[in-house]
Amino acid sequence: MSDIDEVEEPEDLGVDVTLMAAWTDPAAITLLEQALPNTSHLKPLWERIRVHIVDGRACVGLPIASKVNDETCDNHARHLYSLLNLLGVPLATSPMALIQVVVNSKQLRPLHYVDPRVEKEKEKARLKALAAEAAAAAAEAAAEAAAPIVS
Repeated sequence: MSDIDEVEEPEDLGVDVTLMAAWTDPAAITLLEQALPNTSHLKPLWERIRVHIVDGRACVGLPIASKVNDETCDNHARHLYSLLNLLGVPLATSPMALIQVVVNSKQLRPLHYVDPRVEKEKEKARLKALAAEAAAAAAEAAAEAAAPIVS
């Protein structure tokens, strides 16, 4: 195949996503992420939250459908406002303080969440492996001590 036959595919540029969001300090994202393990009962709600950091500011919001009207925007704003309050990190003074922000999907990320149960299982497995290594080392040491000394 010659160089002429090769066609470079364009990079996946993502799509524009409209968020109902609040602009805040990036430290607020850390507070949100720290609140997640204590609010696992709200996981279906907060796992939709997306974050975008630009120029030392953070945008925290919920994606909304492309075909929205004022009423659905208001519903999304109330939903996000209530969710942030339930998480214990009220980033807006009222639902009306939230705004629509258009961001490329490649620039968005979900909140970082580590399930405590998964971490607990990993820790158990790590400790079990350490115990098995210690038992093997102890058995080896006992076998060496029991072996006759030949001079």
